[in-house]
Amino acid sequence: MAGTFAAVSCALALTSCAAWQQGPVSITSATVPGGTPPSGGAPILHSAPVPHGTASQSLDQIIVLEVKPAQTAITVSSNPVVAAKGSPVTIIATLTPIYPSGTVNFTDGGVPIPSCQGILVSKTAPYVADCRTSFSTIGTHPIVATYSGSYSTLPVTSAPYALVVVAFNTPRGYWEVAADGGIFSFGDAQFYGSMGGRPLNQPVVGMAVTPDSKGYWLVAADGGIFTFGDAGFYGSTGNHKLNQPIVGMAATADGKGYWLVASDGGIFTFGDAGFYGSMGDMRLNQPIVGMAPTADGRGYWLVAADGGVFAFGDAGFYGSMAGQPLKAPMVGIAVYPSGNGYWIDAADGGVFTFGAALFYGSMGGRPLDQPVVGMAPTPTGGGYWLDTSDGGIFAFGDAGFYGSMGGHFLNAPMVGMATTRTGFPSSYRWHKKR
Repeated sequence: MAGTFAAVSCALALTSCAAWQQGPVSITSATVPGGTPPSGGAPILHSAPVPHGTASQSLDQIIVLEVKPAQTAITVSSNPVVAAKGSPVTIIATLTPIYPSGTVNFTDGGVPIPSCQGILVSKTAPYVADCRTSFSTIGTHPIVATYSGSYSTLPVTSAPYALVVVAFNTPRGYWEVAADGGIFSFGDAQFYGSMGGRPLNQPVVGMAVTPDSKGYWLVAADGGIFTFGDAGFYGSTGNHKLNQPIVGMAATADGKGYWLVASDGGIFTFGDAGFYGSMGDMRLNQPIVGMAPTADGRGYWLVAADGGVFAFGDAGFYGSMAGQPLKAPMVGIAVYPSGNGYWIDAADGGVFTFGAALFYGSMGGRPLDQPVVGMAPTPTGGGYWLDTSDGGIFAFGDAGFYGSMGGHFLNAPMVGMATTRTGFPSSYRWHKKR
């Protein structure tokens, strides 16, 4: 192209640009879509128009680039998913698509987070704006990110992101439960009683903990319920005929109800536990071995011995091991704190992750004295414990080890474990069954 030309980024009419002419000038218009870089990755210069009489030489051509702002989407996440009170947490806004320009402001319940204002969007993909902060109150914090927009992208506000903040020392302990109802507590887990040494019609198969960790329930294979501490009794199937034995239980978030699950997938609800469906009338390739509820108690997952996962209510399905070759049967399921993923664990210590749940290690392929019988996640989702039938405990990720019954004499094998839900100081305790 002969002569001198200027590239001007503007949204003015060509007649306005024509007023800048010095002699015969050719004016060309080009529309540039916003939101994505131009070919070659070079940015579109946002330069001001060259007014009449200020150019160092005459212009032969003016190219007018009219940028059409693009719509973008914004989502919020955090690392870790569940934060500890007073501990650092990174809040992340991800924009798609976006050309690297503009800023993001974060709010907590509509109140600006001081350290998270005017955060620049990263210059390379993925296009994110993140900040590091901490929270002084426990509970759910609705985090919203607002993007300012730029000459090539429109402003946008995210949906609220529920960031759960827990007490710093939650949890710092766990219980192991044996088939004879014996309870063994470690770390800050308190002992509130057991069925050890007392007659049972059927063996104990699982336990659940109250919201304040000051009590627990035990459930037997016939659906009998035994309460300890501040755990309330809301009913049982102890005097009912069951098609198949009970294999586990889960408590509601407020502790005023619980679910029981049978090996045929039948679900029994008590107290404020809602019924959202079951596998009781469905054909199963392998029996159900465990269950886990959603955080709001409006759904639950069931897992079968072949790794099949069944989701009910507001529980999301993120995959399963059904149809996959397994070295050992599955024995349980644990839910990622945000509810958008889960782990399932096998008797040989293998751990399988789905959705947002991450892998932090396993006992798969390593020698075990006795099989794994259950697992429990940490509240951050950054780790988990595995429990074996001889009382051995294996900790992975940010899960702490507070002791175990491995190597001790047991009157009956372990059948599962549960973690404390609120931390309070105490010392290690080992309670022999009476």
